[in-house]
Amino acid sequence: MKNNLEVYIDTNFYLRFVFNDIPKQNQKCRSLIESAKSGRCDLHLTEETICEIVYVLLKLYKLNRKEIKEDLSFFLSHKFVRNENKRVVFLALEIFLGTNLSIVDSVLVSKASFHGRALATFDEDLLKVSKAYKVPIV
Repeated sequence: MKNNLEVYIDTNFYLRFVFNDIPKQNQKCRSLIESAKSGRCDLHLTEETICEIVYVLLKLYKLNRKEIKEDLSFFLSHKFVRNENKRVVFLALEIFLGTNLSIVDSVLVSKASFHGRALATFDEDLLKVSKAYKVPIV
């Protein structure tokens, strides 16, 4: 039975770790990540947080979609980073990279595709991408 500390990481944690713009906070991030690597805790990165990270990276840090997709995919690929829907998130990042959809809409298409569900939308871009991923529209 696992008794590890379960930790949700937020956008600021991710940003401080990746950019090391506040060294003291970066050190705390690294320490927590080392704990996760050694199995003393589990780090969870939710889809909600991923959406906020993408927004901040686009708007404040002016990263392009390719950089964001690569950075988040690399971070999520580590075993110490947990997400209950990693495959959904990886597909959402692919959709985000290859379209002009927001990350939120990309997650919607990805979830609908993986779970065999339909979408209800009037958004023309979302309709087009959903069709490409064989997501039914109602």
